[in-house]
Amino acid sequence: EITLDYCTQFHKRVTSAFPPHADWPTDLKVPHTEFPDIVMSMNSELQCAIGLDALMHVTWTHIWGLRHLPFPVDQLKEEVLEGRSIVVLDSRGEPERAVSVTALRIKHEDGVRMFVQL
Repeated sequence: EITLDYCTQFHKRVTSAFPPHADWPTDLKVPHTEFPDIVMSMNSELQCAIGLDALMHVTWTHIWGLRHLPFPVDQLKEEVLEGRSIVVLDSRGEPERAVSVTALRIKHEDGVRMFVQL
């Protein structure tokens, strides 16, 4: 199931990669196909399964290592279960937290006025 959804998401990116919104795909790079990007668009049950598996790789080295400050692993697990965070393993096999952020700016065609609701 994970492989099928991963392949589906990858294929969507290959077929939608063209200017002006993205660079053309090449043999070496397809835009927006980093593992966290793909996982962010997978169904929530698979995101949870991938995140829980990644959290199983958290060791005391990750928590207390020189580069990392202690963090509440239980809280992160809760965020993964609730779908608020995604955790994947990076290229070194270390856990990496990913969250989705959206920014929206709406402007009038004159470029001066902005739509605002208070």
